[in-house]
Amino acid sequence: MGFVPLPRKWHKARAEGNSDAYFVDFKRVTVQGGNGGDGTISFARLWCNPFAGPDGADGGNGGHCFSQTPGASCNSYC
Repeated sequence: MGFVPLPRKWHKARAEGNSDAYFVDFKRVTVQGGNGGDGTISFARLWCNPFAGPDGADGGNGGHCFSQTPGASCNSYC
């Protein structure tokens, strides 16, 4: 038969423009919950010492954080 030509492999040309710009696929998000409040101030009263001194609570650690994104701006992998 002889020589059979093979089709050339298709090669996509590089795009023109700034090749230093990359696609960014992350977003920095800063989230803050509550601060837990200021706590309480009270004075302890015991049966053996009615003026026992300061007592109270520290206010806790704060609350939960919830986030919500618009449907068009984020997919299920965010």
